Amino acid sequence: MVGELRPPPSSSSASDQPGAPALDPYEYRRYAMISKTLLTPGATKTPVYKFKFSLLYPFANSTGQQSPPYLPGQAVEIQARIDGQLVSRYYTAFEATPGSGDGVLECTIKIYPNSKMGNWLIRQREGDRQIKIRGPLGREILSTVPRWTPEGGNPTGRVIFFAGGTGILPFTQLLRAWVMLSSPTLGLVAASEYTPTLADELDIQPGDTIVPHHHYYDGWCVGTNLRTNATGAFPLSATYPPLTTPLVLVHSCSSPEDFATAGPEIEGAVLAWPGCIQVIRLTDDRVGKERVQQVVGNGEGVERIVVCGPQGFVDTVVESVEGLCGTTVGVEVLPHDRIVE
Repeated sequence: MVGELRPPPSSSSASDQPGAPALDPYEYRRYAMISKTLLTPGATKTPVYKFKFSLLYPFANSTGQQSPPYLPGQAVEIQARIDGQLVSRYYTAFEATPGSGDGVLECTIKIYPNSKMGNWLIRQREGDRQIKIRGPLGREILSTVPRWTPEGGNPTGRVIFFAGGTGILPFTQLLRAWVMLSSPTLGLVAASEYTPTLADELDIQPGDTIVPHHHYYDGWCVGTNLRTNATGAFPLSATYPPLTTPLVLVHSCSSPEDFATAGPEIEGAVLAWPGCIQVIRLTDDRVGKERVQQVVGNGEGVERIVVCGPQGFVDTVVESVEGLCGTTVGVEVLPHDRIVE
């Protein structure tokens, strides 16, 4: 095992104070890969793996700031020496345990035959090598998303996300950040009454504020009702959706197995608030102008379109949107290998 896996240090020195970031966009941190899981056992040519990386050593906070969360659209840079050359790639990253701050991050990576970094990673044994990681990098795709309030009024325009293959991951980031949240400061507002049928469930009255703690991704959640101070399980359908922005996801994959890259957040959000999120899945790996037109129309009622996937997929969607809507709808492109500003 290279190095020693440790929690953040408790030293009172300036360089190793608790709260110094596990990641830094300006300085590489040393990590070890602690697990790799094949998500698509049926895919032989381009398998998809989930990798987990854990911080190795105590670290200095070169910026003096807390490590920011992974905002929707941001990535990390992974660097390794492969065949005598330094190779860097950018990947969408998540906290392995949201909100834990334990220095463990995960990346879901599709392994193409000519991918130096991807093929190198799957050859490594857990804990064998130090891997340099820095981030988060890049702009977030949505800096603000209107949240539900009692005075919220009509929903804002739709945000449509076209994803090809593992290009789905920034959308999963968006759901973690804005929809399937677990937060001590952001609460859900009850829309209807819920009478518990089991001892571990919450009693809910309209207007109650419930702080979510843990999502089961089956339409249920554990949280605390601030009116009663009781903690228990409750159906998310009894609450207003966290967003006033309707989300539409078009996810195109070459095989049904590739949908496993999306993670449980999408199904969880659809089961909780089916009127807030629409999901369209395509298995032909082709999104042409007709398909884009079915979703986008002439752009009326669309606030923004986000595209992430292989370059051919991105080009097709962008050209179709421009032909249908002109410049009336903003399009944000997140390519797989990002050039980070």
